[in-house]
Amino acid sequence: MCMLPKMQGDGLPDMLHYEVHRREQRGFDLHLHLRRQGRPRMPQDFDVSGAKAQPSAAQLHNMVQNDGSLEAAVVGALYGFHTALQLYNSSPRSQNFVVLTHGNSRILEYGIAMGSTTPDFAMVYHLPDGRVVRQQDPENHCWIYFKTERSDRVYLDVGSLPYGFGMMVSILDYLPDGTPEAQLRRMMPQLGAPACVLSREEVAQLEAQAEEVARHGSRLPPERRGVRKGYLADRRRFPVSSLPTPSAASDGPAVDPLSVVEGLLSEMRQEALAGEPGAEPGSGSRSGPGSGSAAAASSSARGERDRVEVAFRDGPLEEQAERAMGFFECAANNTTAVLQQGTYRRYPASLEMVRCFAPWVDLTAL
Repeated sequence: MCMLPKMQGDGLPDMLHYEVHRREQRGFDLHLHLRRQGRPRMPQDFDVSGAKAQPSAAQLHNMVQNDGSLEAAVVGALYGFHTALQLYNSSPRSQNFVVLTHGNSRILEYGIAMGSTTPDFAMVYHLPDGRVVRQQDPENHCWIYFKTERSDRVYLDVGSLPYGFGMMVSILDYLPDGTPEAQLRRMMPQLGAPACVLSREEVAQLEAQAEEVARHGSRLPPERRGVRKGYLADRRRFPVSSLPTPSAASDGPAVDPLSVVEGLLSEMRQEALAGEPGAEPGSGSRSGPGSGSAAAASSSARGERDRVEVAFRDGPLEEQAERAMGFFECAANNTTAVLQQGTYRRYPASLEMVRCFAPWVDLTAL
């Protein structure tokens, strides 16, 4: 549901109506210099820079295709799912009461986490009119979390593919009958949605390996040096499972989904605006007092960052909310159909069982 509304129209975002004539890699920031706005570009005519470095032209096209609208997608889709679930469970016509589980454990809370991630690549677009735009901000990344009664957590990161991570989930078995999206089973029989599914144990394992890399560095074997430090380091959570929803009863409280969505996006934007990028709350900056040249370098990096237009941080909130409502309606309609048809009974017990990979991932190297 976080992906399907993006497939409307020609299915390609604005940035794929340009061509890339030059690439620049600065740290993990991949600067794409664009020109010749026009028809939608396919992989073979999107990147004409001649760059031999990773990502490949096919991977880059796929990354750009999925870049952007992350906050609207996550907020709209999760609140749409929540609304449909609550309406179904509160309706006197429902034949049963649906309880969410993961594996053998009941889910007590779900919501949106906001924090940072360390990407393989983070794309920055240089447009012909002089604007420099970042569609997704790794310092203010967001993902979905589920907390179970055993205090386990499962993370569903639907915004990881634009950062170069090739994890996906197969979604065709999750599409209910009778919705516009159901026709995708016929059109795209191998369809997967960008999503990195991680359990709390897997995140802890990544962190432990990263600490080992930090301690031992080059003395570790090469296959153990590539762990990303601080992947999905959340600093704030926004529970969605406790948000109000419209009532199935005629005398129930009046709740406007657009107002709820806009309020949640506003809170997330305030979080994105608060503090220095990457700093711990209250620390003021990445560098400690008296760090000299490191502080100057950090200040320079912040200055360059401030010149970049970040879509979610700097765009009109009303437009973000309206965009989120497309994801809300898609998720609410499909979740309602799933509940009414009872197709959820055939689902795998865990999302970890439906993991797959983007087409450009070399499975032989894993």
